[in-house]
Amino acid sequence: MTGGNGEPSERQLRHQRLLPEIRRVFRDSRKTYGSPRVFDALKAQGHRCGKHQVAVLMRRNGITPKRRKKFKKTTDSDHNYPIAPNLVERIFEAELLNRLWTSDITYIWTSEGWLYLAVVLDVCSRRIVGWGMSPRLQEELVVRAIKQALSQRQSCRGINLS
Repeated sequence: MTGGNGEPSERQLRHQRLLPEIRRVFRDSRKTYGSPRVFDALKAQGHRCGKHQVAVLMRRNGITPKRRKKFKKTTDSDHNYPIAPNLVERIFEAELLNRLWTSDITYIWTSEGWLYLAVVLDVCSRRIVGWGMSPRLQEELVVRAIKQALSQRQSCRGINLS
């Protein structure tokens, strides 16, 4: 839309001035802000604009935020496997190596997706004695960590843990 003499309208001029600011705020947010947050940032910086105006300009210019990843359930407590008794009872102390091991599983976001990490820790030395990584949360992950711990401590002490 132009004025009667082929010149840009006042609205077009405002949009031309506002669009680079929208792009800057969007880029500074690492392309995560949608129009409401871009609008809030622009208002905080003293720009005169409307929420709807920002939304329309973003939509018309293909400025869309990255979509959040869908929630991924990482723990399955609803299973029929036997639950081992808690023999440690939160007393994480040991005076000798290989007397008390603890383990845990965590997940780490990487550029290729989630990776699960299982570790076995010797409580006496506070050292990781075994670990395993996998893109899937399966039994073999924990088994790999325990086997590595057994192998590591067996070779260090010259003992047979079979």
